[in-house]
Amino acid sequence: DNIIDKFTSSQSFKIDILKNLSLTANMNWYYSETYQESFTKDYENTPGNFVRTRSATAYYNRDFRQTYNAVLNYNETFFLDHHVEVMLGMEYYNKYQRGFEAQGQGAPTDDLPDLSLTDKGEGKRTINSWHEKQRILSFFGRLNYDFKDKYLLSFVFRRDGYSSLLGDNRWGFFPGVSAGWIFGREDFIKEAIPVMSFGKLRASYGINGNASGIGAYTLQGSYGSSNSNGSFNYNGNTSYLITELPNPNLRWEKTATFEVGADLSFFANRLNTNLTYYNRLTSDKYAALSFPTSTGFSSVTNNNGEFRNQGIEIELSGKIIDSKDWTWSASGNIAFNKNKIVSLPDNGMERNRINAFQVYTGNGDETDQIQPLDGWLEPLSPRNDGFQYDIEAAASDVCHGKDKWKLPILPVA
Repeated sequence: DNIIDKFTSSQSFKIDILKNLSLTANMNWYYSETYQESFTKDYENTPGNFVRTRSATAYYNRDFRQTYNAVLNYNETFFLDHHVEVMLGMEYYNKYQRGFEAQGQGAPTDDLPDLSLTDKGEGKRTINSWHEKQRILSFFGRLNYDFKDKYLLSFVFRRDGYSSLLGDNRWGFFPGVSAGWIFGREDFIKEAIPVMSFGKLRASYGINGNASGIGAYTLQGSYGSSNSNGSFNYNGNTSYLITELPNPNLRWEKTATFEVGADLSFFANRLNTNLTYYNRLTSDKYAALSFPTSTGFSSVTNNNGEFRNQGIEIELSGKIIDSKDWTWSASGNIAFNKNKIVSLPDNGMERNRINAFQVYTGNGDETDQIQPLDGWLEPLSPRNDGFQYDIEAAASDVCHGKDKWKLPILPVA
């Protein structure tokens, strides 16, 4: 059996409080329920070879997601030429998921697929349950101002709280500002460039936040248990150990973007062009920090350095033929983009080298018998093959943009 039931409900209403003041509220529910049950009867895998495990499985999961938001809008024109629009709002998102799964094998016959009739022996049955809650609370706003439909100014902000992050790091503030000048509406431009039908200069700066890819409880750390056949078994008993490290200091990843550009149209909008320069700096970038194997953990996500992305984009489009019976349009674009790692956190190693290894001669005269790995120091036994190569320096030079080294394949002792 495989049964999936889904239900979606949306509601919205708007209240005109005053002539230029209104309140809009929205609600959205998403409900999903899944039930699966299976039983594998005896079957012949190869001629003369029968599989008689008679395994049974039952699975249930319920997912309920709610979104509520309210937005207040106000607009007014003052002294004929000054137009103002104000928007304030909030949004609440709540996701709750819960379920369980059970498995068993060794049913006495193909006619009895019920889980309760499977073998009760050691290691023949497993059961698991789960629950997960995620919540996001957001406050946001925008102020738009224009003078004579030519001079534009806008301010925006968001303040988001995300339950997957911990403590004070849950909240992030993301502002933005933009300005524009529609110079094509100026009289002196119309006189100087009569073929121009539209012209606008624009500039903006804003900060965006990212916290995607983080589980509901990932940063809190977790323990794992085992059954009698599990890899965590200790002396025949179920054991518990840390399977995921707590990570309470992880913050929002933030991207600050500066952009400036121009939008131009000529010959009654038959020829259009857009030119844009952008510069994005991502700070507190998410990256995996590797651990030495002696810790028992492979890596943990951390805020690691800064990354810059900048470039120029040019787009050109036009209507080559625009008649009653024929229309022919063409467009093209060209872009130049450059990515650069601006900084990485200081790991205490010489020249801030990362993922570097040190190989020894085995003569016994080394003073620093250590293996650097992502800023961690782990003991390393000297090699006894007499081979020595400065891989540390090579890896460091590659990280710092110097010519790549061709490293030899090291012989195994």
